Amino acid sequence: MKVKLGCMTRPYAKYPVERALEGIAGAGFKYTAFLGNHPDGGAYNENTPVEIPMRLKEKMAGFGLKPVTAWGSNPLTYGIEGMKKHVHIAGELELEYLILSSPYVGKNVENPPSAEEIKKRFLTIIEAVLPLCEQYQLRLDIKPHMGPYGRGPGMAELAATINHPLFGVSYDPGNIHFYEGLSPKTDLPAVASRVTSICVKDHKGPQLNRDFPNPGDGDIDWPDLFRQLKAADFTGYALIEVMNGASPEEIDAAASRTRRRLISWITEAQGQVVE
Repeated sequence: MKVKLGCMTRPYAKYPVERALEGIAGAGFKYTAFLGNHPDGGAYNENTPVEIPMRLKEKMAGFGLKPVTAWGSNPLTYGIEGMKKHVHIAGELELEYLILSSPYVGKNVENPPSAEEIKKRFLTIIEAVLPLCEQYQLRLDIKPHMGPYGRGPGMAELAATINHPLFGVSYDPGNIHFYEGLSPKTDLPAVASRVTSICVKDHKGPQLNRDFPNPGDGDIDWPDLFRQLKAADFTGYALIEVMNGASPEEIDAAASRTRRRLISWITEAQGQVVE
């Protein structure tokens, strides 16, 4: 198991994006993501002119940081053409992968589609853009985020059906615990062999309890998670998505502490942290 550690800008969302980059770099990270809405920018969507995230990428480079991914949200909300726009932007930014939500339809929709219909729509969108992904060598990683395919077995089913090296799973143990009320101990085995990246997020309490403490302070058993991924021969990025602090300085401290914890959990699982 070889893991590259990074931090998204989202933990610093209340502050200017440059303050986020300063904190991430100061904690020792080299990798980041376009994931975090700041007062002055940060994340982008499929309709954002590529020049805007490109300027932010230049700022990231000034802090010694490399963006490797971005948030692509739920493809069912924007369809094939929107997905092509997302892939094009990510490709021009030379990102390595794009994080997508597990497909779902809002609860207030009249005559909601069946799980099979949701799967069919999702597959139609993904399969239409895989040639473009091949052109950019951009991987699409599905993240658990509600819906009939928001658990390990569902994500594994989608990955097995698509069966393409540029489609994987960005496992988020915090979301599994929050949205589904499940422990990664029992959810991860079904999809561990398909995991190609990790969203580092903890959760505490029962299902839908909005308590996301700093990684290592919640209910997620991180050593067990990395032992499972080691057994599955995982190689990829583990990017911190959520941390807390009453000030930027407290978030800085949490970032440094979480990095140390990640290194400890990974090495205890006989894995290797690489740059």
